Amino acid sequence: GGAPVTEQGKKDDDHKNCKTLQYYMGFSDAKETSLDRLNEWNKTKRFARAYRDKDGDPVLEMDLDLDFKGIPSENVNESLVTWAALMDAYHAHLFPDTE
Repeated sequence: GGAPVTEQGKKDDDHKNCKTLQYYMGFSDAKETSLDRLNEWNKTKRFARAYRDKDGDPVLEMDLDLDFKGIPSENVNESLVTWAALMDAYHAHLFPDTE
């Protein structure tokens, strides 16, 4: 919780000065996924990291740095395309028998 923090360390309750964007996805129905399986993702994939959250759910996160004096919307859109592909791949990685 809490408000995002800007580069200067001040709260940014209105989200107008955010310097990063974070994509996040978790699976509460995959708690049995081994740490070896999550480490395999981190070893073989780029751009997003896998780990267990505080509830033991495997999650996937990807950060996008927006601190470039204005990032073109095409770059943000492309990051969404990348994130969508990573979500599909992570689901297949966690649930290989359902593909």
